[in-house]
Amino acid sequence: MQKFNQKVEVLLNEFLGSLASGVGSFLKAAEDPKAGIDIIRKSLEKKEKEKIAPIGSDSKNKPKVGKMAVYANNNEVTGRVRTKLDKNGKFGVQLLKIEPNGKLVPSEFVFAKTKSKPYWRIEYADVIFDKHNNGSDPIISAPNQAGKMVQQVSPSKSYPYVLVGKGTKYEKWLDWKTFQKSQKV
Repeated sequence: MQKFNQKVEVLLNEFLGSLASGVGSFLKAAEDPKAGIDIIRKSLEKKEKEKIAPIGSDSKNKPKVGKMAVYANNNEVTGRVRTKLDKNGKFGVQLLKIEPNGKLVPSEFVFAKTKSKPYWRIEYADVIFDKHNNGSDPIISAPNQAGKMVQQVSPSKSYPYVLVGKGTKYEKWLDWKTFQKSQKV
């Protein structure tokens, strides 16, 4: 019975503490409207940040195979999650584009693997395929190096996806639907 009473006391203190904090904020806002606006703004920013947490950043936000994701550092880069989160915090993404009608089509971007770091780069597909043929792009064909720099391209039949996430250059991917909702706000 004593353990139960202790747990109830902890929960009650937690609830009353947050209630007291809320009442304190309300009173402060009533006294100074500018402070009230600041409190509301900070609260909204905190909620917005919580909503748009990168995939795999916590145990609640695991990648779901088959769902669409968007790269946080360039929201034009979208893809489908192809693998579950592994023990190292990585998951596979195949680059695809969502048409306005909802149809999935090949992306205008590809992952290109090069001989030097960073090994995987996100490049425009036409840069890789068109300029690769004539050697006019320095990322694709460096004049001081023997051979071509691009070794693999994904998505392709042999490399349908690339591992992204924790510890890679492409860590921050957002759930597509959550990202879309955040853009409408």
